[in-house]
Formats: sequence, C-alpha cells, structure tokens
Amino acid sequence: MFRFPLLGVLAGVACIELICNRIVLRLIHLDFLQPRSSVTHAADVTALFSFELLSVMAVLLLGAGILRVVLSGSEFRPGARASLPLIGSVFVALATLGVLFGLPPGLLFHLHLSFLFLSLLISLSVVASPARGWIKIGTLLLVAVMAMHLVPGILIRFGALAEQSPLRTEVLPHLQNGALALAGLCFIPSRPRRGSRFAAVLTWIVVCAAALLIRRDWESAARVAAYGFGVDLPIQPWGQLICLAALASMLYATLRLLAHPGVHRLRAWGLLLLGLGGLQLEHPAQLVMAAIGLLAIATSALRVDGVPLKREDFELLIRRGAGAVGAPQVTITGAQGFEVARLHSPVGPDQGAPVSVVVSRRAGVIAEIEVSVGEAPPRDPPFSVERRDTRGLGPHASGARVETEDRAFDRAFDVYDKRGAGAALLDEHTRGRLATHITGWLGVWPQRGVRYRSLELAAGEDALPSLIAFLRELAARTS
Repeated sequence: MFRFPLLGVLAGVACIELICNRIVLRLIHLDFLQPRSSVTHAADVTALFSFELLSVMAVLLLGAGILRVVLSGSEFRPGARASLPLIGSVFVALATLGVLFGLPPGLLFHLHLSFLFLSLLISLSVVASPARGWIKIGTLLLVAVMAMHLVPGILIRFGALAEQSPLRTEVLPHLQNGALALAGLCFIPSRPRRGSRFAAVLTWIVVCAAALLIRRDWESAARVAAYGFGVDLPIQPWGQLICLAALASMLYATLRLLAHPGVHRLRAWGLLLLGLGGLQLEHPAQLVMAAIGLLAIATSALRVDGVPLKREDFELLIRRGAGAVGAPQVTITGAQGFEVARLHSPVGPDQGAPVSVVVSRRAGVIAEIEVSVGEAPPRDPPFSVERRDTRGLGPHASGARVETEDRAFDRAFDVYDKRGAGAALLDEHTRGRLATHITGWLGVWPQRGVRYRSLELAAGEDALPSLIAFLRELAARTS
C-alpha cells in the first residue's frame, strides 16, 4: 500500500502521541491555571504537536491509500476497487472535517457508520483473498472488536440500548479483549526468523512489567489502559489475565511480522497502527489510523510475497521447464501477470514416466507450482516431505513422523513414512538435495509416481529444470 518510510513515520508519530498526549499528560494532571515548569511546558507542546501532526498525516495517508487502490490496485477485485473509493471518500471527507473543525454529534454518527461500512468492505476483500485462513479469521476478529466498540453507541443513539446496560459495561469489554488475544494468535507467522527470540523476550518483559504494575498499583494501570488504549481494566483477576493475553499476542505477532520482509512487514505496520490507535475510536484521527491499519492488512493479504517477474523472464522460465520435460508445446492462459502455464511430456512407450507441470503466477509473482511424475493415486501417499513453514499443500502419510540424525533437516521438514516406504530417500546426499529443491510439499507413491506442490520456486535460473530432474530421479528410485 504505502512505502516503508511513510508507515514508519506515521507509527513513530503515533507512538510519541500515545506516550506524551494520552498517557503522560493524563497521569500528571496538568492544571491550566497553575504555573508550569519548562519540562511540563515542553511535554504539553510536544503532545499537542504530535496529535495535530498525527491527525493530518493519517488523513493524507488514508486518502493516498484509497487513491492507490483505484489507480493501481490490481490485487483488489473489480467490485472492491469500485466501491472502496465511494465509501472511503465519504469517510475521508468526514474525518477531514473532524480533524480541522470538529464534528457535531449528528456528523460524528455518520463518521462512525461510514467507518463500519469501510471496515466491512476491507474485511470482505481479505476473506476473498488467497491468504491463509488464519489471516482471514484474525482480520474478522479485529473488525468485530471495533464493531463491539462502535455499535453500542449507535444503538444508544436510537434508543435500542440503555447507556448503562450490563451488555455494554460488563460483557462486551471481556469479549473485546478475548477477541484481540485470538486475533494476535492468528497473525503470528509460522516461518521462523532470527528475530523470533528477540520478539519473545521483549514481549515477556513488557507483559511482566504490565502484570507487576497491575499487581502493585491497579488504579494507575487502569488509567494507563483507559487513557492510552481505551481499554477498561477489569477488577477480576481472570479479566486481567485476558487483557495481558491480548497485549502479549498482539505485541508478539507484530514483532514477529516485523522480522519478515515484504507483505509480512506491511501486515505488521497495520497491526502496529491498530494497537497504537487503541479502542478509543471517538476521535476522527484514531478512526483513520484504524482504517489505515485494516487497509494495510488487506493489501498484505491480497499481495503475493515475492519479486515480480517480467513477462519475458516468465516465458524464459517456462521454456526452460519445457526443455527439461521435453514438452512438444506449452499452454499459457490468463491475463498478463496472472498466467497459468501447463507443460506435458510426450506420451509413448519409450518416453518414460509422464511428467506434468503447472506454473501459475499472480500479480507477476510465482504463486503456485505443481509437478507430477508418473501416477498419483487419489489416496494419501505412503511417504511425504513437507517444509514446516508451508502447511496445507498436501496430505501427509498416515505413518509415524520420521526423524533423521540431521538436526537442521528435522527442524526444516516434517517427514512421514508408512512402513519404510521412503527410507531409501533419507540418505545424507538426498537430504541435501531435498533441502535445496523442496520449498513446499512432496508426496511419493512407490512404483506409482511423485507429486510436488509449492507456493514458490527456489532461486536460480535453472531452478525449474533442476527441480523436474530431481523429481524424475526420485520417481525412478522408488519404482
């Protein structure tokens, strides 16, 4: 959606505004009639400046993000590209009026209503995306948290709900905190990175500090939660545990995602902006920050993680694959950037096991690769190999999980073998080649065939021919 520096600057300004304006100044109780020291005056000026800067930057970035979707948001579906500017322009216009002049209660109601429609549209775009199911669930939970904060106010306005209803004051806060805790778990990436240990340590320190503050001074902790994040800190210990769980899951997911480049980092910025904005959604600037966070998450879900290939580079890749397969012809269908290429080896008694290759890309990036050598029966394979960071690409064997003496290989792959069907494929040389070529799921049916599925291709100009040759070798060794 936006380039890294813009979201980074916005997050930095939001962090300064959170600390200075919503926490420090609220805790020290500045009296406007009392003489101020230079320190308090500097804090007051910094808080006011950061708040005004945050409000203006957020509105401008949201408008730019919606404009980018209209002009070059090919990852969004046509319906979303048509409806997003209609709803988004109304929301941006009302938010701009609120930032510059303030909104009366009537227009504030329309601002909240337009935000709910915009967040619903963004969440539907995520649901329709090819992202993992956990990302979709996490996005829906985030939207539900904000809806639980805004919808009761709308119902109170129409007289459908009492202002001091137990549903609003007792039930919904616990549901919000629980949904936040589950949403953070949904966004935690499965692929390990070097920053995983740092994320765990920092999350542990922050959560322990928060728990100690709650234990020693519940009143100050409640004020920080209410002023900074719009969260009502419960008195019950089990409610406090839910709040700490929400803090831990959201912080840990954000730090883990920041360690990943590409779409994961964009998703981290979205979660960070949502967390820094908090649940105090009465002011237009905080609503705009929430909208930017949701739009960043939606864009990360719709984009493919990888480097786009030019059309000529993609055709060169397919030609090399066709040469490795010996395909007499190549079939490429789909619009430019969203092609599906199919390769088939010649069929004949002297041609060996048939080979079928399907390569598809989305937004110019390789999105899926499927290679079949020989026959792949409709039952689960007796032997399967799958990278741990790519789940759900194929069924694993019904046998027990096999561990080798190679710790690096066992950390990277899950190997399942039924009655030793693939024991011959776990020698040291083959393990090294598996680590080089296999980036997804591999199923082996001895004496029948081999099937491979992945969402990415290993690096190198000859990656596809080398992969096909390796899979042919595996099929020949198990025949």
